[in-house]
Amino acid sequence: MRIALLPVLWASTALAFSPPSNYINTAVARTIELVGSTTQITTQYNVKTTTDSPGEYYLALAGVGDDEPAWWEVSVGGKEVVGKSVAGYVILNRYGTGLMSREAPTVAVNLGSLKKDSTVTLSLTCSLIHASTPLPASIEQKDPQYMIWKTNSTYVDSWYPSDVQRIKIRSVLFLLLITVCLTIRSPTPKILSTGQVPKTYTRDSDLTKASSTVTLGPFHQLPPTLGDIKGGQIAEQSPFHIHYETTHPIMGYRSLKRSAEVSHWGNNINFQDEIDLVNMGPK
Repeated sequence: MRIALLPVLWASTALAFSPPSNYINTAVARTIELVGSTTQITTQYNVKTTTDSPGEYYLALAGVGDDEPAWWEVSVGGKEVVGKSVAGYVILNRYGTGLMSREAPTVAVNLGSLKKDSTVTLSLTCSLIHASTPLPASIEQKDPQYMIWKTNSTYVDSWYPSDVQRIKIRSVLFLLLITVCLTIRSPTPKILSTGQVPKTYTRDSDLTKASSTVTLGPFHQLPPTLGDIKGGQIAEQSPFHIHYETTHPIMGYRSLKRSAEVSHWGNNINFQDEIDLVNMGPK
């Protein structure tokens, strides 16, 4: 069940916001699958409490200024949970002294009654649309097709510090998989280029490329990427991209119309779908 959208804080709020520092991420692992024009992301958070009765865990669905995913669900200990969405946080401008209204789509998850040093595993599954686009946009029929996947966040966005983040991207048939150590594989062995990874929170390796796999990190002792910078250190995000070749059709819906005919005499129902497909890859 998707978590209910109950906005509890608006962007017009005059003060910058940060949730209480009652949790720490002991490990974060993200998997990203690039499927045509959509991106499937699964992130697992191993969380530890830093106090008794820590309250809700604020789980970022995306970074500052990013849109809410097209679809998402949250589970705790393998079971789907119901919570409330927290939208429109006012974030302190990191480059000045004023406040600026910018949103970081966030959901507040009730983890129940916990004691200090308790551990919990959360999972966030979501889908993004149009994160990959064709580059070049036009090709000849015989030419290979290339896609570029872009993100505004190299790290996994979080309101809490992380001991380690691992991001993997790997190829599963036509899929592209990512985690925070970030490992990336293209749907085919050919990766044209990647973005650069900040070295601030890496130790031995920041980006490793081997065949069709790119590994970012692991990132160690990462501060929160979200929150009021007056409350402590914030990890600055940077954009990242992968330019890769794919041999699979990139399709999408231009429109989908469903008609239903109910027969009271025959005690049945008939459906008819009219689907207008469009090429989302190079033209």
